[in-house]
Amino acid sequence: MQPFVPRDKMSKRRKAALDRQKRVVWDVRPVTKVNKSKKLYDRKKQPRSQDPYDGAVLFYGYKKLPACQSAGGAVY
Repeated sequence: MQPFVPRDKMSKRRKAALDRQKRVVWDVRPVTKVNKSKKLYDRKKQPRSQDPYDGAVLFYGYKKLPACQSAGGAVY
């Protein structure tokens, strides 16, 4: 069994070997991910469409559904 030697008195090589033993590879990066501010300009962001009818849903032949008779609603 080797006698205990304080870290301050160890040689550089001995300290480096001890550090290598203690060092481990992380599976997950320990750096926390920060969401980008929405106020910052982003070149890669797709511009919004200028078409006012883009994404609008038009209902043709819209039919009113029958109301519940127990609630006293009229039936169509």
